[in-house]
Amino acid sequence: MATKDATRDETREHTATAQSMTGRQIDTVIVGGGQAGLAMSYYLKQKGREHVVLDRAPKVANAWRNERWDSFTLVTPNFQVRMPGAEYDGNDRYGLCH
Repeated sequence: MATKDATRDETREHTATAQSMTGRQIDTVIVGGGQAGLAMSYYLKQKGREHVVLDRAPKVANAWRNERWDSFTLVTPNFQVRMPGAEYDGNDRYGLCH
């Protein structure tokens, strides 16, 4: 299948990039520094797994930093808005995010 081959080629390319960046082989490469990639990175670090996060943007979480609407707000209880390792610890657990 062309799609599988293309995915394998991209994986090899990302692995080669990670290896050349660090000077050594790294078994785990996370492609994308968005919410899912950062969450995966957190859990791998908790397990002591060496890994690298690659993103085409200069910094991780680029979409959150630069590609959002100023008028976008969440009406969600504070405790639901979290990333692994960054749970809400404020005084207004059931207050709404703005």
